[in-house]
Amino acid sequence: MTSQQSQFHPLEVNPETGEPFLRLPAPHQSIIITPPREGDQSTLMQYFNDPAIFGWIDGSPVPFLPEHADFWVPFVKGQSDAILEYLKKSEEEFPNGPLQFMDDCPVRCLREVKENGTDVLIGDIAFRRGPFEEVLDGVERKQMQEENASKQAGDPTIQFAVGDWLATSHRGRGIMTAALGLLMSTWGTLEVTVFVRRTDS
Repeated sequence: MTSQQSQFHPLEVNPETGEPFLRLPAPHQSIIITPPREGDQSTLMQYFNDPAIFGWIDGSPVPFLPEHADFWVPFVKGQSDAILEYLKKSEEEFPNGPLQFMDDCPVRCLREVKENGTDVLIGDIAFRRGPFEEVLDGVERKQMQEENASKQAGDPTIQFAVGDWLATSHRGRGIMTAALGLLMSTWGTLEVTVFVRRTDS
């Protein structure tokens, strides 16, 4: 880790809203990754009722109803808010570094910024400690999960999984590959060592 860096590095901040974000590199610079927002519910319902999307998402209820969206958005927003609060406290305690380790990233929602400055939700990418779903033996899988969960943030042996989904209208352009690469090269390499398990193509 490099000294004299903000705990929010490498996040940028929207000067009008104060919202942190990461911007994808060219040719996808119109795509940003932000925290979840209240108001994402209606768009989320549209996507999560699309067979081309919900078929890739483990445990997503079908149909995806308003009550599901009203639960999910505050839940993931709460996770993001908690990470941002941790970064804020770390910034006060370690204003000149070193950067503090953590298990998660506060931004996960892919949004396309339009020419008029508005943006639309088009996808999601998130880290979590690996569930080892590929391990068929239940006892062994539980043991691996517990061992992985017991490790302190920053332990290079922690295995993480990555889950993602992307609007069908934006597939085939390399957007999710760019998003994963951005998180791995900026946030992930600073905060965690990640074992990638894609849940969407």
